[in-house]
Amino acid sequence: MEAPLVERIAALLRIERDVIVDAQWADNGPGWAAIILRSAREVPAPYLALQGSALGREGRVHVSQDGDGTIWMGGGTVTCVTGEVDL
Repeated sequence: MEAPLVERIAALLRIERDVIVDAQWADNGPGWAAIILRSAREVPAPYLALQGSALGREGRVHVSQDGDGTIWMGGGTVTCVTGEVDL
């Protein structure tokens, strides 16, 4: 990943650039910036990420850290299909 983009990501996450050990693109449909930090203690928490805005969705991913340093990620869900679907 290009250095200016990694620097921008660090600024958006409000972390120092040297905390990022590696950064690369991870694609499973949409392009994702996969970031490896020096340690779990460097994860900005609490943190709220918005997903799906370009598609008119209001997805929210919440990141928090408890007292022993465990990182928790979660968010709300909506069941769109119940039962069985043949595609």
